[in-house]
Amino acid sequence: MASRVEFFVALVWALVVVSAVFLVGPSSASWHAQVFVVGGEPRGWTQPAAPDDETYNHWAARNRFHVGDFLHFKYDKNDSVLVVSRDDYKFCGASRPAQRFDGGDTRVRLDHSGFSYYISGAPGHCDAGQRMTVRVLPPLQDAAATPAPAEAPAAAMAPGGGEDEGGSFDPPPGSTPPGHGGGGGGGGSMSGPAFTASSSTPPPHEHQHQHEHGAAPASIGGCCHRHVIGGLVLGASSLLLLGV
Repeated sequence: MASRVEFFVALVWALVVVSAVFLVGPSSASWHAQVFVVGGEPRGWTQPAAPDDETYNHWAARNRFHVGDFLHFKYDKNDSVLVVSRDDYKFCGASRPAQRFDGGDTRVRLDHSGFSYYISGAPGHCDAGQRMTVRVLPPLQDAAATPAPAEAPAAAMAPGGGEDEGGSFDPPPGSTPPGHGGGGGGGGSMSGPAFTASSSTPPPHEHQHQHEHGAAPASIGGCCHRHVIGGLVLGASSLLLLGV
């Protein structure tokens, strides 16, 4: 009798351990960082060349960015990436950026949730529409338990226009044909620098087309774990009683 009881007790613990590993493992590994090419390919981060070019706020609104994702800015080497405050974003103030990146190719990692603001550092580019507001959501594995950041001001995120939309179209002399344009860059900040340069952090594989995150997948955790494990324990206990 004792050996049978010990066997079923061991079985119960084995079921609990196996179920915990099975359920918790996939939940924690279900999210992977994504790389977003700002503006999409082949456009990249550039000064708008036509009135009907998609604004960068519209592009950003079509995507979901989470903490841990990367933004890849591709721009001309005579431009720069500026991380600015909301006020500097609204008025295209480039004299006091929180961060500045140069070189024509910049990957930054999204470090914090909230809103961030980007403008081009080239003269006239921001006024011509090369600016963007990005809303960064919590990591997907934490999204179910973490409240989303407050909504952005309507003008800041509305794809149709507004003072934060990116400015009116004003092509410079000698601009390239519609659909193409000169290079530019952008960065972002919340209450302090929101991003870190990714040179020390190997980014994940980049998708050639901008990746659009769906809603955060429902993770199996908390309540579901208890129900499943409880059912396994109850079933094993029933076997134990029947065996006794």
